Amino acid sequence: MGATANFLSFLRLVCGIIFFFLVNINFTIAFIILIIGGFTDFFDGALARYQKRDSDRGKFIDMLCDNLLFLFFVLGLIKIEFIHSLSLAYFIFVLPALYLMIVINKNEFLKKDWIIIPHARISYYKIIFEIIFLLILIFKVDKNFLNSTITILNIIMSAHFSFHFYKFLTKKI
Repeated sequence: MGATANFLSFLRLVCGIIFFFLVNINFTIAFIILIIGGFTDFFDGALARYQKRDSDRGKFIDMLCDNLLFLFFVLGLIKIEFIHSLSLAYFIFVLPALYLMIVINKNEFLKKDWIIIPHARISYYKIIFEIIFLLILIFKVDKNFLNSTITILNIIMSAHFSFHFYKFLTKKI
């Protein structure tokens, strides 16, 4: 088909943008498009390795598009007032700030073929959020459970960020 891994990553970003603009018009179709975008993440890395075109730059593009898809997902939830918007806004602020601090601390002295080497380990915060969101959709769990969970995640991520920021500030150069 001629598709590249970066094309699949870009497609994921486009799906996130479409979700954001469609979520208040037709949630079901918007959610299906979001799922399609999420599934592209399973194939882009494998495709890059198969085509022997994997690189740190490609990993960065993949990570960036993953996070932008998630950002548009959360912004869409804010747009339809799915749950408490201020908690969601803080969540999408602190998550990338934390990710950035971790990546900076881990990459400072690494040999790499691009600006940074992304680290996927921080995605567990997003996974917790996504699982609880699915519990609400599928099993009709009370939305207050997600509100409470996001508050707890925000506190934990803030502490995690503070730890890595302190580590960054006190690092011997």
